[in-house]
Amino acid sequence: MKIEIEFKTGSVSESQISQKLVTIIESVKKQGLDSREFSIEMDIGKDGGAQFPQKISAVFNSMEQQGLKAKECELEINTQSINDVSQASQKISSIVSTINEQGFEVKEIEIDAEKDQ
Repeated sequence: MKIEIEFKTGSVSESQISQKLVTIIESVKKQGLDSREFSIEMDIGKDGGAQFPQKISAVFNSMEQQGLKAKECELEINTQSINDVSQASQKISSIVSTINEQGFEVKEIEIDAEKDQ
């Protein structure tokens, strides 16, 4: 059986997250269970990610130095500026093509029709 627990970290400062995660992982061990994967969801930024390529490159370099491997990536895209569903579909199709061209396999596409607040 595989169990995934997703929890929000917004109320905790970035410097505290690491020590709090260690406590959570220790709790898993105390229950006699194994932690298999850990994911972090990050905000790219309001500027459309202008600095994101440099920042994420540094994150991946650090992960590699620590012996960690990126297993999966998820990209959340805001389509609020598009009112036409067919236009949004064309744009998403183009992005999926780019992902495939880069040698990645798209595992899942999730569409949430609710407007962001």
